[in-house]
Amino acid sequence: MSDNPTSNNNKNIRQSDKLSLLHSQKIGNNKILCGNKFLVGKKYYHIIFSILLLTLPTGIYISSMIKINSVSTIFFIIINILLYILIFIFLLIGGCSDPGILERNNEFAFYDNRKSIIKVNIQGHMINLNYCYTCFHFRPPRTSHCAECDNCVQNFDHHCLWMGTCVGKRNYKYFYYILFLTSLCALIQTFSCVGYLVNHFKHSNFKSINSKYIVISLAFVIFFDVMFIIFFLTKLCYVHTSLLYQGLTFYEKIKKKYFEVLNVKPYSRGFWKNIYLKLFRKVPKSKLNLKEINNFTEQINSNNDNINNNILNNINDNNNIINNNEINNINNNINNNNNLAKDELEDTAGVNSSVKKEEINIDRK
Repeated sequence: MSDNPTSNNNKNIRQSDKLSLLHSQKIGNNKILCGNKFLVGKKYYHIIFSILLLTLPTGIYISSMIKINSVSTIFFIIINILLYILIFIFLLIGGCSDPGILERNNEFAFYDNRKSIIKVNIQGHMINLNYCYTCFHFRPPRTSHCAECDNCVQNFDHHCLWMGTCVGKRNYKYFYYILFLTSLCALIQTFSCVGYLVNHFKHSNFKSINSKYIVISLAFVIFFDVMFIIFFLTKLCYVHTSLLYQGLTFYEKIKKKYFEVLNVKPYSRGFWKNIYLKLFRKVPKSKLNLKEINNFTEQINSNNDNINNNILNNINDNNNIINNNEINNINNNINNNNNLAKDELEDTAGVNSSVKKEEINIDRK
């Protein structure tokens, strides 16, 4: 029964249906949350880790500076609270919004495209547009496929671990704001802590418990800010500022596109125009309909469940049929063996009876 060609054909058809459903996804690994309002990355919990990492030095800094009664400390506390709130808001907006994902072209999911590259003219420069065999469309200029999110993203810059999603056309400004404001916050905390410690080392002996707590806390803030923020985020902010000047994305810089290979900058509009287009222009409208995608995904999942259930039911039915046939064959073999044993017993009994008759006749003689 397992070698039945009909059952094999049915299984092949179901497997092809399953593959077609998998290829009919609208987006890759991103998740839709809160009633189709937020689009987050696969590892969206990284946002929580980033918030905790930001809260630790800021909380220690504010709790320590509150114990210092001076006008300057109140000013620094207010500035740090405002910067923390802004960073928190930009982190949530950048990590929970569409970075510029292009929806997959389901109508040509199985289209065998022979020509994988086309060329377009951008300000007098010929740029290659590659065909994406995962999203089934030609990628527009500056669009790349993110392996982590499994999506094509417009103006793809990089996949940000701190936000848990890609940085692209629609959320790059929030990413840069986070870099700039976090660097500014760290510099303010570091210089204010250093100034306080230098001033009080000159005029105080730090014998009180309160003074010791302030010194240890502010020293920890300086160490944390210098090691983890200033040396890393501030340098990263400088790198992205230079990329704004050149009109490049971080991905184009890493892949050495255009400016080193062709010695051109086809997307640069000048420093100030680049800053305006990247940081202050209104966020372009998303090309994704999250409600439609969510409904489509739920329908695909239900269809996949039905297909899996049908496959399992067919396998179970086939196994039951095979088991019943095997049981019947075993029973038939047992019955045949029993019949053969009876025949042998009867033959043996007949031989024994004939032998006994011969012995009786011999005795009579």
